Amino acid sequence: MSKYKMKLYHSMEKLTKIYILIFVMIFIIILIISMFITQVQKNESVIQDYTKILDTIFTSFEENISFHNHNNNLLAYLAHPENEEKVFQTYYHYKSSVPIECEMLLFDDQGHLIFSSTGDMHSVRKTPNFNRDELKEGEYITSTIREKEEKSKLVLTTGVFQNNVLKGYVSYYYDPNSLNYELSLLEDKGSIIDKFGNVIATSTPEYISGYLKRLDHGLDSSGYHIRNGDLLRIQVKGYKDGIQIVSIVSFLDYLILYRSAILFILLFSLATYLISKRNIMMLAKSNSSSIDKLVEQMEIIKKGDIDHLVTIDTDDEFQMLSKDINNVVVAIEKVGRRNGELYYLNKISEMKRLEAQFNPHFLYNTLETIRSAVLFDAKAVDRLILKLTSILRYSMDNSISQVYFIDDLEIIQEYLDIQNYRYKDRLQVTFDIQEECENQIIPRLMIEPLLENSIKNGFRYHQTLCIHVKAYIEDDKMYVSVQDNGNGIAQDKLEEIRYNLESDQNQMNHHGLYNLNRQLSLMYGIDSKLRIESVLGEGTTVTICIHLKGAKYHV
Repeated sequence: MSKYKMKLYHSMEKLTKIYILIFVMIFIIILIISMFITQVQKNESVIQDYTKILDTIFTSFEENISFHNHNNNLLAYLAHPENEEKVFQTYYHYKSSVPIECEMLLFDDQGHLIFSSTGDMHSVRKTPNFNRDELKEGEYITSTIREKEEKSKLVLTTGVFQNNVLKGYVSYYYDPNSLNYELSLLEDKGSIIDKFGNVIATSTPEYISGYLKRLDHGLDSSGYHIRNGDLLRIQVKGYKDGIQIVSIVSFLDYLILYRSAILFILLFSLATYLISKRNIMMLAKSNSSSIDKLVEQMEIIKKGDIDHLVTIDTDDEFQMLSKDINNVVVAIEKVGRRNGELYYLNKISEMKRLEAQFNPHFLYNTLETIRSAVLFDAKAVDRLILKLTSILRYSMDNSISQVYFIDDLEIIQEYLDIQNYRYKDRLQVTFDIQEECENQIIPRLMIEPLLENSIKNGFRYHQTLCIHVKAYIEDDKMYVSVQDNGNGIAQDKLEEIRYNLESDQNQMNHHGLYNLNRQLSLMYGIDSKLRIESVLGEGTTVTICIHLKGAKYHV
C-alpha cells in the first residue's frame, strides 16, 4: 500500500508540472502575440505623432505662401538690397507661426544669395537644388541640403512674384536640432528622412552611422530587423514630396514593459506548484506515515547532521529499515572523517611542496639581476639588496601562504624595481586594479611567475617589452590578467601547455605555471584556474580566475 501511495504522489506531481508548463507556454505565446500586436499599434502611433509635427511645418508654410509670393518687403529688397529691417519683419512674422527654429534665405532670380536671417552669407554650402522654372504662384518646392555640420536640413521654398514675373525666391531652412528636440519630447523611436535616405531629424542616433549620417542599412524599409540582439519592427510611411517617416519599435523595450506580467505569471506558477505539491504530499502522508517519518529523518541527515540517528517507532518493516540506515550512517561517518583528515594532510603537504618549488626559482632570477648590477653599477647594489631583502622576508615567511592582494602588489613592485633597473626603459609595466580587488585574499606572490615568464620570453625576441596587469571582480570571481606584447606561443605548443595544466602531474618545464594552477585549485576549488591565450607574433595573455565563494582563507 505504501509503494502505491508513493507512486500516486509522483504521478500527480508529474501531472501538475505538465499542466503548469502548458499554462506557462500558453501565457508566453499569448504574451508574444500581444507584444507583436502592440508593436504594430505603436508603429502607427509614432507615425501619427511625427505626422503632426511635420503638419505644423508644412501647414504653416502653405498658409503663408501667398504672403511670401507678393510680399512688398521682399520685392523692395530684391530691387534694392539695402533695408534688411523690412525683410526681418517678414521673417519674424512667419517664424512666430511655426514651433520649429528656422533660417530664412532670400535669393534673386539667378539663384544668388542676397539675404540670410543669420547674417552669415557663407554659412550655406549650396542653394536648394531645383528647377526655378517649376516655381509657380501659390506653389512651393520641398528639398533637403547638407551643410558643413554634415546634417541634412529640410528646406521649403516658394517664389516672390511681381506681375506674375519671378523676381526671386525665399527658402526656409529648418533646424534639425530643433526638430530632434520636438521628436525627443514624444519619447518614441523614429526618424524623418528624405527620398534619398538622408536623415532630417531623429530620436534614435544610435541607428545612424557612416559619413553621410544615414540610417543603418535596412532600417529605411518596412519589416523586422535585428540590431545588437534586439528585434526591431520598422514601418516606413511617405508623408509628402519625398519626405518619409520611419517608425522604430524595439522588442526588448516591450519585454521590459511586460516584465511585471512575466514576473507575476512565474510567481503564480511557482505558488501553484508549491501548493499542489503540498496537497499531494498531505494525501500521501495520510496513508503512509511510516514513509513520511523515514523521509523526515533522512532529510535531517541530508542537511549535514551526520550525527543524527533515525528514530521510527512504527512496529513495522520501516523500523527495521531505520536501524539498518543508522548502521550505514555511522559507518559512513567514520570513513568520511578518516578520509577528511587524510585529504587535509595531503593538501597541506602538497601546498608546502608547491611553495618550496616556487620560492627558489624566484630567488634565482632576482639574484641574477643583482649580479649584473654589481658588475656595472656598484652604487645601486645597496638599494637592490634592500629590495631583495624585503622580498626574501616576504616570500620566506612560512606562517602564511595567502595574503591581501594590495600587500602582494607592494612586493611585486619591489621585484619590478629590480627588473626595471636591469632593463631600463626597455621594460614598461602598467597596472589597472579595481579597488574591490585590493582586499581580496590570494596566494602569496601569485602574479610573480607570470611576470617572470613574460620578461624572460619577451626579451628573447624583442628589444622592448610592454606588460599590462589588470584585476577586476565579476560574478563572484576575481580575474587577474598579465598581458604582454612578446613573441607569443605557437598553437601546438599552446595546446600542449594547456593540456599539461589540466594534468595530475607536471610533464613539462613550466613549473611556475603548473604550480600556480595547482595552488589555485587546492585553495579555491576546481573552478579556479589559469587561462592562457596567445597569438604567435603578437603576445600572450595569462588570466587567473579565483572563485571567491570557494575561497578558504588562511591569512
